[in-house]
Amino acid sequence: MRGLLVCGMISALALACGAEQQTRERGASVNGGDVSWDRAIRPLFARACTPCHLRGGEGGIDLETFAAWNGRRVDIRRCVVVDKTMPPAGHLLSDAEREIVRAWIDGNQ
Repeated sequence: MRGLLVCGMISALALACGAEQQTRERGASVNGGDVSWDRAIRPLFARACTPCHLRGGEGGIDLETFAAWNGRRVDIRRCVVVDKTMPPAGHLLSDAEREIVRAWIDGNQ
């Protein structure tokens, strides 16, 4: 009986952690729309960042996952939104796309 109670508590905690992760991944709102990792950030990453920022890529920083972006959001804000040094030439982001990145970062602080 005790084992079932412990398993039930662990399952409840795992579900709660999953819900919290999904909430963080939803992110912020830009012009009334959600800025989620999967729908907004991942496509930008795939188009503009993957040549350098996959595991083992020439950029030396793996940004392939939500957790990686979330862990480096201060650096990403500086390089992508403020300084606009990333992505480098040939992999441009529009001002609207940079605003999406800013909104996602702000929504995950």
